[in-house]
Amino acid sequence: SPNIGIFWYFFTEMFEHFRTFFLFAFQLCVFSYFIPSSIKFRQYPDFLVVLIAGIISIFKTYPSYHDTGFFLSFVALYYNTFPNLRRGFIALNLILFSMILGPTFWYLWIYHGGGNVNFFYSSTLMLSIGQIFLLSDMAFEILK
Repeated sequence: SPNIGIFWYFFTEMFEHFRTFFLFAFQLCVFSYFIPSSIKFRQYPDFLVVLIAGIISIFKTYPSYHDTGFFLSFVALYYNTFPNLRRGFIALNLILFSMILGPTFWYLWIYHGGGNVNFFYSSTLMLSIGQIFLLSDMAFEILK
């Protein structure tokens, strides 16, 4: 069913007999981030929690805006890294605009019947890209 995740549109366009394979592959992709991140950020366990919350928020199968809000509440703990982020302004604007446009496109598509599924999916991609930009910039800033 449509949600703010990045995988649902892929699964609607895919042949049914490949579904199990790609479910396994996408879940393995999420799991593959944990061990290298734990090794790289072993000196920063508090940031590792933020990093893992962000990864789960981005790649969760059925995410909600609560997952993004949970991640962003942890991001606020590292306000001292904000001036040094390269794409911080772009990332925060992508997240903000997608959180405004996502419900609007959902309403237009589902209830009003005048929207398009691609508009809603583009807002979910904007949200994911904004989170990836913010998370990667913060990770590079913490490692400096």
